[in-house]
Order: sequence, then C-alpha cells, then structure tokens
Amino acid sequence: MTLIELVISIVIGGIAAAALLGAMATIGGRNADPMLRQQAQAIATAYMDEIYLQPFVDPGLAPSASPCAGPPAASRTLFDNVCDYDGLLDTGAVDANGNAIALLGLYRISVRVTPTPWQGLAASDVLRVEVEVTPPDGTAVLLTGYRTRY
Repeated sequence: MTLIELVISIVIGGIAAAALLGAMATIGGRNADPMLRQQAQAIATAYMDEIYLQPFVDPGLAPSASPCAGPPAASRTLFDNVCDYDGLLDTGAVDANGNAIALLGLYRISVRVTPTPWQGLAASDVLRVEVEVTPPDGTAVLLTGYRTRY
C-alpha cells in the first residue's frame, strides 16, 4: 500500500466514523423525549381517573342539579365532584391526598371542566374534562374525556 492509498483510506474512515457518531448523537439526544411523553401521559391518565371517580354533582345537591352549581372546594383533598377540579393548576404531580410524587416536580398540570353538549346529550348532562400535562421539555400532552350524568 502506498502512502497516498493510506491517506485516502484514513480520510474515508474518518468521514464514515464522523457520520456514524453524528447519527448516534442525534438519536441519543432525542432518546429522553419518549420517556417524558410517556410520563406526561401517565400523569394525565392518573388525574383523569381521579376526576372520573368523583360524583357528577356536589353530594349535597339533588342528583338532577346543575353539574357545577355547588360551591368549589377549598383544597384538592376536599374535592367531592367533577366540577371542583375546574381550574386546578399543579406544579409537580400530586396525588389525591396532596402528596408530591417524587421526581415529577418539573411537570405542570392543568385541568379544565366545562359543561358541553355531546352525542345528543344536553350540556347539563355532560362535562368535558381536559387534563393538560407539560413535561420539562415544554411539549404539552392533552387528554380529553367526557363525564356524563348516569
């Protein structure tokens, strides 16, 4: 092998190595994104499950009462119906008892509950629940569901 052939093979090898390492760096840099998205989805699902377990109307009211007629609860541990969650803003995921969930303190959670007509049902019988979770990278995950009077 001559000196020119050796130099050419070293240059070609260097270009190939640089391309391979560049691709691996790009893949590695995005590797955490799916984990953040999955955690945000799990947080949104947990909040939605908690909300769905609540009664449609305030327990002190008649079952046929307007869904958001009762007074709002003072704190999340006192929430006793779906509408109490409207406007909830948490910085860091928190369980139903108000305990912060370890390592999820950088997530922002917001909840909106609005009466809305849906699938032929009147707005007084349907609540649209939106849980938005924003992970540290800023790409929000929105989970929307409907809770009906049954």
